[in-house]
Order: sequence, then C-alpha cells, then structure tokens
Amino acid sequence: HHIGIPSHYEGPTGWWPDALPPAAPFTAEAGVTSPLWITVFARPELPAGVYRGSLTITASNAGPWELGLEVEVHDFQLPAMPALKTDFGFSMESLSRYAERLGADPDVLARHYLENALSHRVTLRELCQLPRESADYGAALRRYEERLEALQRAGVSTYYVPSSLIDVPAQLEAANAFVKRNKLEDRAFTQLAYEPEPPAWDRVLEKMQTWKNYAPDIPITVSAMGLRPFIPPVLDIWSLHAQVLDTTHNAAALNRTSEGGRVWWYVNHTPPRPYGNFFVDFAAIEHRILFWQAWALGMRGMQYWSVNFWPNKGDPMENLLDITPVNGDGLLVYPQMEGPVNSIRWEVIRDGIEDYDYMALFMERVRALRGQSRHEALLQRVSAVYNLEEIVPSLVTFTREPEILLNKRDDIARMILEMDRALKSGQ
Repeated sequence: HHIGIPSHYEGPTGWWPDALPPAAPFTAEAGVTSPLWITVFARPELPAGVYRGSLTITASNAGPWELGLEVEVHDFQLPAMPALKTDFGFSMESLSRYAERLGADPDVLARHYLENALSHRVTLRELCQLPRESADYGAALRRYEERLEALQRAGVSTYYVPSSLIDVPAQLEAANAFVKRNKLEDRAFTQLAYEPEPPAWDRVLEKMQTWKNYAPDIPITVSAMGLRPFIPPVLDIWSLHAQVLDTTHNAAALNRTSEGGRVWWYVNHTPPRPYGNFFVDFAAIEHRILFWQAWALGMRGMQYWSVNFWPNKGDPMENLLDITPVNGDGLLVYPQMEGPVNSIRWEVIRDGIEDYDYMALFMERVRALRGQSRHEALLQRVSAVYNLEEIVPSLVTFTREPEILLNKRDDIARMILEMDRALKSGQ
C-alpha cells in the first residue's frame, strides 16, 4: 500500500505491507522486497512438542531455496473465550455496498466475516448483538437463542444490547430477561453515549436511570475521552480513550480496576505516536503492545469503532487515508468476493489477544500456588518473570524491540508449564 502522507505526519512514506491475500504464484520484481506472511496454526488437540518442517521457494530463473521452520507447541490450552473482552464495530453499510459492487450475497459475506473475526478472537458488535426492536420481539429473541450456543462455543466475549430498545420498554425488559436466563450478565452490555460533552451529561444520566429501571441486569458503558471524561461511579463499565490514562484520571481508573471494577479502553484516529495504535504505517509492535498495556493497566475489555469502514469511492486497497490524517483507521480487513482479506494488523491483534490470554493463565496458576504451601522459591522466580517493566514502563515508552516482547512471552509460557508441574505434584 502506498503511503503518501504518514499518519499524524510521522514516520516514513512509501510502500507498506498490510493486506494478506491468499498465497498464489506471483512475479517478484528484481531489486524490490516482496513480503510474504506465513501463519502457523496449532490445532487444539495437537500434542505438545517441537515440530519441524521446511518451506521451499522457487523461481523461474533460480533456486529452489529451502527455509527451515520450527514451531514449539506448549502443553496448555488457550480458553475458547478470550480473557480480554472485545467489542469491535462492523459496518453493515460498507458490507452491503461492496456486496453489491462484487455481486455477492451480503448474508453469506457477513458469515465469513464473523467466522474470520472469531478465529482472530475478536467479537464483532453488529454481527453478534441481540435483536433490535421489532414487531414481534419474542420471536426475534427465540431466533437469536437458536444461534446463541454456537456463538458461545465460538468464543464470543461480548453481547451488545441495542440502546434503541430504551424507547420500547417492554422489549427492553424482554431482553433483560433473556440475558438473565442465559447467564450473560458478565458479557452483555449497552452503550448509551459516545464521548458526551459536559452539557449532555445530565441527559445521559437520565437515560442511564431509565435503562436501569427496565434492564437492571444489562450493564451500561459510555465511551469517554479528554480531560473531562464522563466517568461517574454509577456507570457500570468505564470505557476510556487510551490518552485518558495519561491524565489526572489515571489514579481513579487504576483504583477502580484494583477494586474489581470494570474498565475498558479504546483507540481510534488518535492517539498518535509515541502511543500505540492500529495505523497501517505503524510498526507491528505498536499494534501488539496495546494488549500488554491493557493487561498491565487492568483493562478488562477493548473497543474499536470499525474493522471494515471502506471508503465510498475508490478501492480500499488503494485509499487508506482519512482527513486526520491517518492510514487505515477503522479498516483492519479488506473486501473480496470470497470474504475478508486479512491484514498484518489483524494477525498481530490476534497475537496480542493471545498474549493477554497467556498472562491471564499465568495469574491463574499464581493464585493457585499461593493457596498452597512450600512454593516460596518458585513464587520468587514467578515474580521475576512477571515483571513487565522492560516491556511497558508507560503508555509511551514501551519497548520497540520485538525480540524483547517475544522472549517475555516465551518466559511466561515456560513458567506456566513449571507452575503446572508444581501444582500437579503438590511440591
């Protein structure tokens, strides 16, 4: 992708790899780097161990070249539902427009996008949400319930309840009963406002009270940014723009997380460097580090406004710039007839969510060890491994060296295995 104007006027211009169309023979231009991306997937039932193989690259005028590949599969499982809740937006308007342009069935395409997102451990709001208000809401809920088991198995981490139900109290009450009956209280939520300004706060508080009158079991979130964010104590889930954590509100957010309160966060067309974000012309570690920071800060969820906001005109493969200017904001996958084309950013986001899962599994073992005696020496080494100071000392001074991050992830994995052995032996 050609980057003519860098995001927030920072960084180099030129060609950046991002879209990852399926592999096919191609002509590599002499003297020009042609990037290839290889994804290795370990099936859940695959036995632990070291697996080796090779990749062969051939050309019409040289080669072949054989590249060695080694993958280690650890003896523990990631949870089906990620530890980090995700609420990523999906533009139905973009999907419909491109389905028409491609001559594709939008419903079939939507299923492909949802399957793809869940394989990346990301929940797409519009494709997983409870039904909107309708003439027969009971029937709509029954149809949704038929999908629910499959969504649960696939790892959906959040279930958005449309805020427009507030205008139809009987249907909102029915949605609340559905959530309670299916034990979704920890994953269902609604969002009643997006970055409200102070003059609107009283109206938002009134809406919150109305919602609670009819749906007390469906938590409420309101996204907040700036030096005066909307974060009243009565709000169930604080959703903070990343830069709020670098203001005087940092202490309140950390106190809330330390007391078990729910705090989510998000990025959008900001923040710029030196913060992390999902722009095409940021290095991969600047995408992935957001999930390490989320863990370190106690964030329990991450929101992002859209994965497929494609431009009205032109080709999203070519047109990535918005008026901010940033490249690729709201666009993490690309359209094609068969479904989504992954991006490097999309793959790195999955890595980051799995990093968060590693740390959640790590802390589960630590809590179990603390519940037993005779593990003092091991817990000291555990503490050293868990020290993330070198990775994320702050939101803007995180490591830019991929090997440091990857080595820490490997250390965490090996310590999980060591703690498992200690717990199993009772020694």
